[in-house]
Amino acid sequence: MQKFNIVTRCTRPQFLKTVKESIFKTIKFDIKWWVVFDTRVIKDIDAEFLSELQSIGGTPLFFEGVEGDFAHSLLSKTIDLIEDGFIYFLDDDNILHEDFWDEMSKATKENPDKKTHDIIKEAKKKRLK
Repeated sequence: MQKFNIVTRCTRPQFLKTVKESIFKTIKFDIKWWVVFDTRVIKDIDAEFLSELQSIGGTPLFFEGVEGDFAHSLLSKTIDLIEDGFIYFLDDDNILHEDFWDEMSKATKENPDKKTHDIIKEAKKKRLK
């Protein structure tokens, strides 16, 4: 089973339960969810959500973002912690398309060494034809 890392930068924790439901709706990968909290913006995190996140193998990270860098520093720090697998960035106000895991499953079987970005571009091209 392919390993898949989903990185979510969080400044709007109220959306995380919906994001989680979209990620874990269908499991076709070994999924690790990294939720990166920007401590400049987020001061209090729901303890119940943190516990639930850790119970599903998720990792909460707490970094102080840099003004005006659009979270690049937070995401770079997170990438440094990821040891293997595909990486996908999912904003805290988005959800995965219902066909996402099926498309990724097909694409990674066909191209196990390709980058996630290239796989997603190819899947979109096929869907638009």
